[in-house]
Order: sequence, then structure tokens, then C-alpha cells
Amino acid sequence: MKTLGKRLIKRAGKVAVYDRFCAVDIQPHREGVLLATAARNCDFEKGALRSGFGAKAYYLESDDEKVIGPGSTMYGHPKIVFTTKMRTNDGLIKRTVGAQTGINRIFVYDIDGQVKRHLAMPQTLLKTLSYVYPDGTVKMIFCCTDQLFFYDFTNKVTNILSGSLTGACLFHERLFVADKNTLKYSKPMDVGNFEKSLNGGGEISFEDERGEIVWIESLGECIYVFFQYGIARLTADGEGSEFKLIDIPYNGERIIPRTVCVYENKLVFASHEGIFVLDGKKCSKIKQFKYLPIKDSTLTACAACVGNRYFLYYVDSTGKKRSVCVDLEDENNGGEYFILYGLNQSGGKALFSCDYVYSYLDRAGDLPKGEQYLFQVERCDFGSKEEKAVRYIALEGVGNCSVTVKGRSGTRTLSFELGQPVVISKNGGLNFNGSDAIGCERELVGLKGREFFFEFVLQKGCVIRKMTVEYDELGV
Repeated sequence: MKTLGKRLIKRAGKVAVYDRFCAVDIQPHREGVLLATAARNCDFEKGALRSGFGAKAYYLESDDEKVIGPGSTMYGHPKIVFTTKMRTNDGLIKRTVGAQTGINRIFVYDIDGQVKRHLAMPQTLLKTLSYVYPDGTVKMIFCCTDQLFFYDFTNKVTNILSGSLTGACLFHERLFVADKNTLKYSKPMDVGNFEKSLNGGGEISFEDERGEIVWIESLGECIYVFFQYGIARLTADGEGSEFKLIDIPYNGERIIPRTVCVYENKLVFASHEGIFVLDGKKCSKIKQFKYLPIKDSTLTACAACVGNRYFLYYVDSTGKKRSVCVDLEDENNGGEYFILYGLNQSGGKALFSCDYVYSYLDRAGDLPKGEQYLFQVERCDFGSKEEKAVRYIALEGVGNCSVTVKGRSGTRTLSFELGQPVVISKNGGLNFNGSDAIGCERELVGLKGREFFFEFVLQKGCVIRKMTVEYDELGV
């Protein structure tokens, strides 16, 4: 045996190779998996460790300006950020942005980024909708917890309905509104008229063990009605007497209202039991989250989809604010993210407030101040309980990162420059520009211990596909 200081080298030239990284691992453990004990703002597409989604400022269509919301000193972080349509002076219909702040003030901005309307609302805003009448008039619809308001982008705000409202959606030129155990609907093409008539408005009442309606969402040719403990699919063609309701099997815990999102031709939602995907006929549970400790005040939770990623913000049972991400096509890809204040799926984007700038989640976005792309492994023994001497670490991938290694004998921080950062394609996928773009770098470590701590801090665009650890096992 060779000697290393006062220790004998029991087995020289050992190698541990990790070619799959993850923050959640629902499959049986196998060699080559490096499972994080803590990770934040990272993505694990195809098993690689990479910098995750960030924030891109929302720019208005008519002006190359981002919209900065009111600061937190007076108003608090936004509860919801939304887009809406408005008609310009030249008759064009363009999209603009708005938000409800922490003290329930609603700000609506015009297409030049100026505050068009500042509304003091005592209720929590659940959803915003835009309806364009045949003559081109645009009405903005605020569905709040106690009232339904119309706003016409002048100084006029009209109260249309009052009650214990829980959701609203537009479908086939009607406005549908949920009020406890009742689903109300308007006259076609007259969304403010709920007067009951054969060809006009009406309502459907529900009294059963599923509890009250907590949300409604239109998708395809149906409206999906979410109860506290159940789901139904409503076909609402023609007159109200022709509406049909079909129950969808669901045996989970209580459904969280503002977490329902459209994903392709499916719906995703959260309950206290976890995250579910509804394909229109049945629900399937995402295995990553067996239980979500969401605080009883469920209106604080909110969600949005970006491609096949489902982002969820909630306050847990300890009062801690949390954001998590789930890959709906790869259950081993997901983890914690920075706090997504005001998260909302609107106008085809996942909107939120980042450092008080109205933003949306994007692959090419930046992290908020003080955040990092972080991946930590507290105790890694390379499959052996023996004392070890780690000689080298090699990384394969692209972009820049640092790796801190801690062992019994000390700490070492290594810097890696693996080549040009990965290019983000328009559909959000990885583009390595061919195999030549993949770089490999090997750095000296020189630490001893039985177990080692690893901390990866990635720069934007960094992707690590493989880590190789070279070490010796030590004898007595």
C-alpha cells in the first residue's frame, strides 16, 4: 500500500460519477444520482443541473417601458398581477397590466404605463377578465370575494353582482360566476345581464357532499366546476335548459381555489394532499408532493404554468412563504424557487412582481436581488463509509459556476469555466449548439473525510451534465 501522510492508501484511483441531478427523487435510488438536500432556483431537465427560470420585465405593447408597481412601504407586495385589454384612441385593442396590492388597492395602467385607475377595494381580487362587445367596447371584469365589478377605462366602476363569490369565467359569450353553491350565468353577448329568462341568464344550484364551489375554469368546449371536495364538467351550449353536468371522480383533500391553471388541453390544481392533473375525465396525482402544508387561509395560494412547468406560491402552516415548481412531464424535475408575489396566469404568461417590477417567468430571465441558483448536498460518501481523500473534481457542461467542498480536513471553493453558456431556444428548450459546445474542467481538491458537503452556485445559463470525483480510500 502507498502512504498519504500518516495514512495508508487502501484503494487508489477510485472514481464516482454523477450524471443525474435532482432535488426530488421519486424513483428507486440508483448509482449516478446526486440528490440535493437543498436546492433553489434550479432546473433538472433531462437530469442535468442547470440555472432555472427567472424574471423578465413586462413591457407594454405601445411603449418600450416596463411597469414599476407601488413600493411595499405603503401598499405591500401584490396579491395578484394581471393583464387586461383596453381600446386605444385610434380604435386598436391592446393589452396592458395591473395589480392588486397587499392592502387591496387595485392599480390599472394604460398602454403608456401610467396609472389609469386606482381603486380602493375592500375585498380580495380573485380574477380579472376582459370582454369585447360587438361594437368594440371593452369592459374589464373584476371578480372579488364579495362583488363583481365592471370597469370601462373611464372613471366608471359598476357593481354587477354581490354575494360570496369564488370565481368567474367567460364561455360562449356568457359570463359565468360562482357564488357558494350556485353557478350563475349571464345572457349571451350581454355579460352584465343575469336576469333569468329562457334565452337569457340563469343559475344552477348544487347541494351535496362536495361542498361549495371554489373555482370555475373554461377549457375547450366545457366549463370545469371545482368544489371543495369534487369536480364536475359542464357543457353549456345553447339555452340554459340544455346545459349538462357530468361528475369527474376525485377523492383527494380540499381543493385550493386560485391554484387551477390551464396546461395545454388539461388543468392543473393543488389541494392539501398535493398537485393533480385533470385531463377532462380523470385526475392523476403528481408524485413529488404527497402533502402540501398550505395555511388555512387558502386565498393566499396562487399558481401559473410556463410551458410544462407548474409554479405554485403558498404560505405554509408555519407562516413561511414558499414557491415550488413541478415539471408536468418529468416528475423527477422540480424544487423550490424564489418568492413569486402576485403569481397569476394571464395573457399567456406567468405574471408576478419581482422587486416591485411587474414581470413574468422566463428561461432567460434574471433572479431577484439576493437570490442564487443554488444546489447543496450535505452528506455525500460516494457509496463508501471508509475515510477518503478527494483528489480532483471534474465537471462536464457549459457556463460558469463555483463548487464548494467541505470535508473533515477543511473547505475548498473551486471555480469552473466550462465554455459559452447554453442558449435558450424560443420554446424554452436547451440548445447546446452541437456537442462541441460541451466543456470539461478538472480541479484539484485535496480534502479528507468520510462524508463531504457540496455546494454548487451556478451562473445564469450554466448547465452541468456530469460530475466526476477522483478519490482514494484510506486505511488505518
